[in-house]
Amino acid sequence: MGSRRLNARDGLLLVVDAQERLLPTIHGGRAVLGAISRLVRGALLLGVPIVATEQYPRGLGPTVGPLAELIPGRHEKLTFHALGAAGLVDHLAERPARHVAVAGFEAHICVGQTAHDLIVAGYEVHLVEEAVSSRSESNARIGFAKMRRSGVVPASVESALYELLGRAGTPAFREILKLIK
Repeated sequence: MGSRRLNARDGLLLVVDAQERLLPTIHGGRAVLGAISRLVRGALLLGVPIVATEQYPRGLGPTVGPLAELIPGRHEKLTFHALGAAGLVDHLAERPARHVAVAGFEAHICVGQTAHDLIVAGYEVHLVEEAVSSRSESNARIGFAKMRRSGVVPASVESALYELLGRAGTPAFREILKLIK
């Protein structure tokens, strides 16, 4: 087994269902949205592919505006797990990703089912916990615990971005430092 660290060469960021109508119901929603935004901006700086899913967007709305502007690749789904999203499996196959950093809404449902499916599909899954929540804190805790037991690697926005960055002393390092501070 290779490194358990994220890296930009074979990493990918998956944002699960960070949607307009869900945001007001998510525990700590604004803070979680800020964490997702920092993560997305850092991944863009480092050239890490980003993909997002939207659960039944006609009912739950599109990806939250500030994120939608940054993430062009969004896939609609009706299944709770993201691998059921139209075209997502093909999108993942286009890039030789081994590590998937996961962020988004509903830790105990869509994020959790997605993490489990990614693990079964052979991916190393890094759960960026401050960029994930549910409608209640207890559901988020339960979702995190279940995913850890299944083998996800817990991460923070800062740890994920520094792993993707790999080294200091670069122009990208200075930009990531601005995002973190």
